[in-house]
Amino acid sequence: RRLAIVPTPPEWGIPANARALIPPVLAISWNEQSPAEQTVVAGIAGTEYAAVAATIARWARVSDAPVQQNGAVCSLRAPRDAWYVLSPFITRQDLDQYRRAVTAVLGLRDPRLYLEPAERWLANIHGKEFPHSSWLRRGLAESLIFLSLTETVGGERGHDVARTIVHNLLTTDWERWYSLDHVLPMLAEAAPAIF
Repeated sequence: RRLAIVPTPPEWGIPANARALIPPVLAISWNEQSPAEQTVVAGIAGTEYAAVAATIARWARVSDAPVQQNGAVCSLRAPRDAWYVLSPFITRQDLDQYRRAVTAVLGLRDPRLYLEPAERWLANIHGKEFPHSSWLRRGLAESLIFLSLTETVGGERGHDVARTIVHNLLTTDWERWYSLDHVLPMLAEAAPAIF
């Protein structure tokens, strides 16, 4: 599609269908069986999670499907391609909802920090784990990269939106940095100067 002189959008990329796929484009992947993650994705969508689940069910079963469901994990099949096709349909409201979701998920301190260092390897036994899976955490960080590479999204410069989010995540204490360990490379890619 990117190499085509006159690209033809897929069925899911036409204006009548594209808006329903904005939440998966911004979240990229999540565990559908997690109520906490359903709440985050529904917050990005600005609707009930049932509407997002219906969208996934519809578009996962077409040729050239933009989304897929493997067990409990919902995800984009080709995030870069989906972003290229669907990002023009992202609105300022979508960005606001996305900002809140990224801050809520990536801004959490690692619950293991509330245990003694010698006990941290037992975090799952003590119930001290992130409420969100690595699928969602990495998905939100990955979409920050796509956002930073997009000239204009929802009437704002994508680079500026990504820089502000990364700045807010990183200008805090060492515990936040420790908690962001698995996504720090993606945050650095999204806003290298801020990092």
